[in-house]
Amino acid sequence: MRNSTDGKPSGKKVKPLRLVDLKLFNLGDKEGPNARLCSHEEFKGFISSIVGFGPGVEVNKWTVTRRRDVLNFCLSAGVLQQSESVLSRIKNSTELNKEIQQEAV
Repeated sequence: MRNSTDGKPSGKKVKPLRLVDLKLFNLGDKEGPNARLCSHEEFKGFISSIVGFGPGVEVNKWTVTRRRDVLNFCLSAGVLQQSESVLSRIKNSTELNKEIQQEAV
């Protein structure tokens, strides 16, 4: 499980977010939008800064459950970290894409 600041396995298990947890976290920093209550555009802006989307992905149609699933994916992939009431980016999508390609070989 990758959840250290350099994206390497830390041995620590990441606790998945539950739907009720989303209202407890802000995206990016303490002043960022709330993970549950933010607009589709705010969520898309935050998540797009972490992972790239292919054509045809319509974030504005995502349910709160889908948001939670995407955030949990990012946590388990090691590109997002939980700290207090903030979900913040660890590394950029270019680094993640390189790592995924290396693991696929």
